[in-house]
Amino acid sequence: MHLAKVQNVGSESYHALRPSRLWLLIDALSPETKQQAWSLLDMSVVAIHVWNLLFLPLTLAWPCMFAQREWMALGLVMDLVLLMNAGLQSKRVYFDNFGIRITDPTDIRRDYLKRRGGWLELLGSFPIEVFVVLATPRFFAFSGGLPCGGLVEGASYLSYRTEQQPRHVFYWSLLRLSRFLVMVPTLIAWQDKPIPKLSVYISRLVKNFMFFLIVAHIDACIMWVLCYQLDTPDAWINAVNLGIDVEHGGMRDFKTQYVTSYLEAQQVMFFAFRNVKLFAERSFCVIEVIVGALVNGSIFGNISNLLQSMQKTAAFDKKLEKETFRMDYLRKYMRGRGFPPELQKRIRKHNEFEWSRLQGMTEEKLFGGLPNYLQQEVSNWLHLDSLNSMPLFKSCPDDAFKGAIAATMDTVIVQEGLFVYRLGDSGQEACFIREGAVEFVAEDGTVTGQASKGEYFGQEA
Repeated sequence: MHLAKVQNVGSESYHALRPSRLWLLIDALSPETKQQAWSLLDMSVVAIHVWNLLFLPLTLAWPCMFAQREWMALGLVMDLVLLMNAGLQSKRVYFDNFGIRITDPTDIRRDYLKRRGGWLELLGSFPIEVFVVLATPRFFAFSGGLPCGGLVEGASYLSYRTEQQPRHVFYWSLLRLSRFLVMVPTLIAWQDKPIPKLSVYISRLVKNFMFFLIVAHIDACIMWVLCYQLDTPDAWINAVNLGIDVEHGGMRDFKTQYVTSYLEAQQVMFFAFRNVKLFAERSFCVIEVIVGALVNGSIFGNISNLLQSMQKTAAFDKKLEKETFRMDYLRKYMRGRGFPPELQKRIRKHNEFEWSRLQGMTEEKLFGGLPNYLQQEVSNWLHLDSLNSMPLFKSCPDDAFKGAIAATMDTVIVQEGLFVYRLGDSGQEACFIREGAVEFVAEDGTVTGQASKGEYFGQEA
């Protein structure tokens, strides 16, 4: 009995530890090898996303061409890679925005599923279209518009007649569109990430141009699908003789069909409308025009921003580069010194807020090069009214004394939610409010008072 109990416990422990042992095998790799493995996996996933972005619309538009065993097998292999990536990413140790290494499995899994869109990757990677293939007794395949060998008798080439397009093949291609869900986190990250060695404006322009090419590609494929589903000789692909080659018989080759359709889609984006007759096609053309207007507006808007940026002074560009370098160094410094995440967040938010308000131009930088008498006049203009609002200085007849104090005053920007003073701080400064307001908060969080523009506080802190 005791032996059986030990064996049972050992079996349970073995099954429970199998995933952990696999992960321990990965952890056993050297840091360099592990980094190379992760980089290879990341590049493979990006390559799969690019492939799917290009070929999923083609598969939907020409399903009988891509519903061959070789293409299906390739798609299944890529799906398995995506599923493996989802499983590994849900356990991958990472550094958060504050440089803290997150190793807790629960935190890693929660971050992956919620913040990084892991649930979309899991949902979109599962090959649900395989069930359509398994449930289908017959398999259709076409090459160059003609049926491949080994098909049942009576199979005919694909034409504008939808009954000649096997429905299960169309459903298979339709279900494969779920792979677009997997791309969402990657596309969002790609949109926010600048292209290396390119300025922000040129990077945006390049991305908009690539977006235009992709939209035209998807538009061409959707138009092709629409024409097939309309099931009429008056459909656009038949009106321009893209379906059946009436002179030689059979279907036109895929290259002719796609290139012609893609060219038409690009022309529509620039408001060269298709010659369509059917209501559904005209409705789709309205959508094409709206999308084209948005895409062109985005492109021309970025061109305008690029031209404006080229007219700016080189000093501002250098200043922006220095600020970016300073913020990157500050972020690395705080991470390296182990600053608490909350303190890192407050410092970064303050710097970002100050930059958005001043763009690096403090009063010292603006007026520091002026002669002393001009600097004194600037200080008097900026601060004397605030000094005279205090009873201590209001009755003081010595303007030189007040001017000397004004020369030592400085402007400080404080972001909303931060404390200027805390209970027990040494009160060495008086603060005059030029913009905004401050609240006086008790230890229990109760607001006991408020000071607004033109008032002062801190002289008794």
